[in-house]
Amino acid sequence: MEAILVPFLQATIRTATPLAFAALGEQVAERAGVIFLGLEGAIIAGCLGALVASGLAGPVAGFAGGIGAGMLLTAVFALFVVRLRTDQIIAGTAVTMLGLGLTGALYRGLFGTSGAALGTPTVAPIALPGLSQIPVIGPTLFHQPLPTYGLYLLVPALAWWIRRTHAGLALRATGEHAEAAAAAGIAPARVRLAALAFTGAMGGLCGATLVLAQVGTFSEGMSAGR
Repeated sequence: MEAILVPFLQATIRTATPLAFAALGEQVAERAGVIFLGLEGAIIAGCLGALVASGLAGPVAGFAGGIGAGMLLTAVFALFVVRLRTDQIIAGTAVTMLGLGLTGALYRGLFGTSGAALGTPTVAPIALPGLSQIPVIGPTLFHQPLPTYGLYLLVPALAWWIRRTHAGLALRATGEHAEAAAAAGIAPARVRLAALAFTGAMGGLCGATLVLAQVGTFSEGMSAGR
């Protein structure tokens, strides 16, 4: 039974990791009073950025490329929403469509119809000594790729930062009442730009993780279980 249960749980954690990165980024944006409907565009931009950078210089560069691509596309949204004060919903929808169309065109231009996924360097799961030996829980939580371990640290760190720091207070104040925050000396536009930069980075990281840390998730685990 364990030989079937453990690979399933491993695959569940690994599949949830990129979605959690995107969700954390969106939470920060919404705390700042911004609804970023263009998050899907940032994710797919991160996918392409990670694919290209990993093919050129390896997985580490792939994650950096994914984060950079996500931030770049989010900067377009920030320009229109924060600086030009356009409607968030319309701008977010447009950014998503831009991301889908642009990445599709670039992918076909770079790799043609044959694709590049099978030749892309990816990251393998790493077993933490000791912890990974705990029955069921060990291999489920502690035999994962590095992005998952990063997520374990990011979740409590972000929760603490939002609740316990002056910067987190400024973020919440901006989202709850921007005028009052401005009266208290906080620059709402600057806070929102910083929040969107983080959101774009998390969207790009989500895309990079989908490309570089999700290959063979369940079948790989089943082979290990045997």
